Amino acid sequence: MLYRLTYKQLNELEYFHLAEGHDEIRVDTLSAWGKAEVIRRKSDGVIEVDDGTYTACPPMQSTWRLRGHKFILDNQSGKGIAHDVTLYVHDVPVMYAPYLQFPLDKRRKTGFLFPTLGLTSTGGTEVAIPFYWNIAPNYDATITPHYMSCLLYTSPSPRDRG
Repeated sequence: MLYRLTYKQLNELEYFHLAEGHDEIRVDTLSAWGKAEVIRRKSDGVIEVDDGTYTACPPMQSTWRLRGHKFILDNQSGKGIAHDVTLYVHDVPVMYAPYLQFPLDKRRKTGFLFPTLGLTSTGGTEVAIPFYWNIAPNYDATITPHYMSCLLYTSPSPRDRG
Protein backbone atom coordinates (compact mmCIF):
# COMPACT_ATOMS: atom_id res chain seq x y z
CA MET A 1 0.00 0.00 0.00
CA LEU A 2 1.92 2.98 -1.31
CA TYR A 3 0.78 6.57 -1.10
CA ARG A 4 2.04 9.83 -2.47
CA LEU A 5 -0.04 12.65 -1.08
CA THR A 6 -1.17 15.77 -2.89
CA TYR A 7 -3.84 18.12 -1.72
CA LYS A 8 -5.16 18.43 -5.29
CA GLN A 9 -6.55 14.88 -5.26
CA LEU A 10 -7.30 14.50 -1.57
CA ASN A 11 -9.43 17.66 -1.36
CA GLU A 12 -12.49 15.62 -2.30
CA LEU A 13 -11.76 12.86 0.21
CA GLU A 14 -12.90 12.99 3.82
CA TYR A 15 -11.82 9.43 4.57
CA PHE A 16 -9.72 7.12 2.46
CA HIS A 17 -8.76 3.51 3.08
CA LEU A 18 -5.96 2.16 0.91
CA ALA A 19 -6.64 -1.49 0.12
CA GLU A 20 -3.91 -4.03 -0.65
CA GLY A 21 -2.86 -3.98 -4.31
CA HIS A 22 -4.44 -0.64 -5.26
CA ASP A 23 -2.61 1.97 -7.32
CA GLU A 24 -0.73 4.74 -5.59
CA ILE A 25 -2.34 8.06 -4.79
CA ARG A 26 -0.32 10.89 -6.26
CA VAL A 27 -0.28 14.38 -4.84
CA ASP A 28 2.13 16.88 -6.37
CA THR A 29 2.19 19.67 -3.79
CA LEU A 30 3.28 17.87 -0.61
CA SER A 31 6.02 15.57 -1.99
CA ALA A 32 5.53 12.91 0.66
CA TRP A 33 5.73 9.17 0.18
CA GLY A 34 4.93 6.27 2.41
CA LYS A 35 2.73 3.32 3.26
CA ALA A 36 -0.42 3.49 5.37
CA GLU A 37 -3.43 1.56 6.54
CA VAL A 38 -5.73 4.60 6.72
CA ILE A 39 -5.49 8.17 5.38
CA ARG A 40 -7.97 10.90 6.42
CA ARG A 41 -8.31 14.51 5.33
CA LYS A 42 -9.98 16.76 7.85
CA SER A 43 -12.15 19.73 6.85
CA ASP A 44 -9.25 22.15 7.52
CA GLY A 45 -7.03 20.28 5.01
CA VAL A 46 -4.88 18.49 7.61
CA ILE A 47 -4.03 14.93 6.58
CA GLU A 48 -3.88 12.14 9.17
CA VAL A 49 -2.06 8.88 8.44
CA ASP A 50 -2.58 5.87 10.72
CA ASP A 51 -0.05 3.03 11.09
CA GLY A 52 2.21 4.16 8.30
CA THR A 53 5.49 5.58 7.12
CA TYR A 54 6.55 9.03 5.92
CA THR A 55 9.52 10.12 3.82
CA ALA A 56 10.43 12.89 1.40
CA CYS A 57 12.53 10.36 -0.58
CA PRO A 58 11.10 8.63 -3.68
CA PRO A 59 10.22 4.96 -2.98
CA MET A 60 13.08 3.46 -5.01
CA GLN A 61 15.68 5.82 -3.45
CA SER A 62 14.54 5.83 0.17
CA THR A 63 17.47 6.89 2.34
CA TRP A 64 15.37 7.56 5.43
CA ARG A 65 11.81 7.12 6.63
CA LEU A 66 9.71 7.63 9.71
CA ARG A 67 7.52 4.74 10.81
CA GLY A 68 4.84 5.49 13.33
CA HIS A 69 1.42 4.91 14.83
CA LYS A 70 -0.02 8.28 13.71
CA PHE A 71 1.10 11.18 11.50
CA ILE A 72 -0.53 14.59 11.22
CA LEU A 73 0.56 16.51 8.11
CA ASP A 74 -0.42 20.19 8.05
CA ASN A 75 0.68 21.82 4.80
CA GLN A 76 -0.65 25.22 5.89
CA SER A 77 1.63 25.43 8.95
CA GLY A 78 4.39 23.52 7.15
CA LYS A 79 4.83 20.98 9.93
CA GLY A 80 4.29 17.30 10.46
CA ILE A 81 3.72 15.60 13.78
CA ALA A 82 4.39 11.91 14.44
CA HIS A 83 3.34 9.83 17.44
CA ASP A 84 5.12 6.63 18.54
CA VAL A 85 7.67 6.97 15.75
CA THR A 86 10.98 5.36 14.79
CA LEU A 87 13.49 6.91 12.37
CA TYR A 88 15.01 4.40 9.94
CA VAL A 89 18.11 5.12 7.85
CA HIS A 90 18.63 2.51 5.12
CA ASP A 91 16.25 0.12 6.93
CA VAL A 92 18.20 0.43 10.21
CA PRO A 93 16.29 1.88 13.19
CA VAL A 94 18.38 4.72 14.63
CA MET A 95 16.02 6.67 16.91
CA TYR A 96 12.68 6.27 18.69
CA ALA A 97 10.48 9.12 19.93
CA PRO A 98 7.00 9.09 21.46
CA TYR A 99 6.39 12.50 19.80
CA LEU A 100 8.25 14.21 16.96
CA GLN A 101 7.74 17.37 14.91
CA PHE A 102 9.32 17.72 11.47
CA PRO A 103 9.15 20.24 8.60
CA LEU A 104 7.09 19.64 5.47
CA ASP A 105 8.62 22.54 3.56
CA LYS A 106 11.51 25.01 3.75
CA ARG A 107 10.19 27.10 6.66
CA ARG A 108 12.70 27.34 9.50
CA LYS A 109 11.83 26.65 13.12
CA THR A 110 13.70 27.22 16.38
CA GLY A 111 14.60 24.03 18.22
CA PHE A 112 17.13 21.34 19.04
CA LEU A 113 18.97 19.57 16.23
CA PHE A 114 20.17 15.96 16.20
CA PRO A 115 22.81 15.42 18.94
CA THR A 116 26.34 14.16 18.39
CA LEU A 117 27.66 11.39 20.65
CA GLY A 118 31.22 10.16 20.77
CA LEU A 119 34.06 8.55 22.70
CA THR A 120 37.64 9.72 22.30
CA SER A 121 40.95 9.07 24.06
CA THR A 122 41.45 12.77 24.92
CA GLY A 123 37.89 13.90 25.64
CA GLY A 124 36.34 10.73 27.04
CA THR A 125 32.61 10.56 26.50
CA GLU A 126 31.44 13.51 24.41
CA VAL A 127 27.92 14.85 23.87
CA ALA A 128 27.03 17.89 21.75
CA ILE A 129 23.43 19.10 21.47
CA PRO A 130 23.03 21.91 18.92
CA PHE A 131 20.22 24.43 19.34
CA TYR A 132 19.01 26.30 16.23
CA TRP A 133 17.57 29.76 16.87
CA ASN A 134 15.55 31.32 14.03
CA ILE A 135 15.93 34.95 15.12
CA ALA A 136 14.49 36.54 11.95
CA PRO A 137 13.85 35.52 8.32
CA ASN A 138 17.38 36.67 7.39
CA TYR A 139 19.16 36.03 10.69
CA ASP A 140 19.80 32.86 12.72
CA ALA A 141 22.24 31.27 15.15
CA THR A 142 23.26 27.76 16.15
CA ILE A 143 24.50 27.31 19.71
CA THR A 144 26.12 23.98 20.59
CA PRO A 145 26.91 23.06 24.18
CA HIS A 146 29.61 20.38 24.12
CA TYR A 147 30.18 18.10 27.14
CA MET A 148 33.40 16.10 27.55
CA SER A 149 33.77 13.75 30.55
CA CYS A 150 37.51 14.36 30.73
CA LEU A 151 39.93 16.61 28.93
CA LEU A 152 43.56 15.58 28.87
CA TYR A 153 46.20 18.25 28.39
CA THR A 154 49.84 17.41 27.99
CA SER A 155 52.45 20.15 28.28
CA PRO A 156 55.16 20.25 25.66
CA SER A 157 58.30 18.32 26.55
CA PRO A 158 61.60 20.22 27.04
CA ARG A 159 62.75 19.01 23.62
CA ASP A 160 59.72 20.64 21.96
CA ARG A 161 60.29 24.03 23.64
CA GLY A 162 63.47 24.60 21.61
